[in-house]
Amino acid sequence: MGIENIIDEDKSRFLVTLYYLVMFIGSILIITYFYKVFSWWLTLIFFILGILHLYFLLQLLNQIKTKYQIKDNLLAQSRTNLELQNVKLIKELDYKINEQELTNSLRRLIGKKPIFPKEREEKLREEYKDFKNKRKEQKKKDKLEKSKEKKLLLEKEARK
Repeated sequence: MGIENIIDEDKSRFLVTLYYLVMFIGSILIITYFYKVFSWWLTLIFFILGILHLYFLLQLLNQIKTKYQIKDNLLAQSRTNLELQNVKLIKELDYKINEQELTNSLRRLIGKKPIFPKEREEKLREEYKDFKNKRKEQKKKDKLEKSKEKKLLLEKEARK
């Protein structure tokens, strides 16, 4: 029941956001295309409606942003709390853990440096080398293209 309420709440917020956006764009279009047809006070009303809808849209987007930031913070906090509980249980039970079994986040919590498996480390190094090589090749291509463009421009100017 709680999940359905959250989904319905998100749908309604989306629809309200869409409504505010459409009304804002509509009022801007009315002002820009029909300001000569309508009287000045009617144009002013549409302008004020557009500004109000923009304000409400920004407020709603800010609420949605803070809601998801709070969710993310709570999720991260619950993860660290679970990891801290695991560390406490390990200390209470005097259970010795193999160094490689510790996750990187657990290692950070107990003050040890995070490690990566050797395969992953090698893979990351190879990807970085590939990235550097591709970037060098792209720079060379860009330099060649620029030099060709300069030569063409010089030839055109020389012909004139």
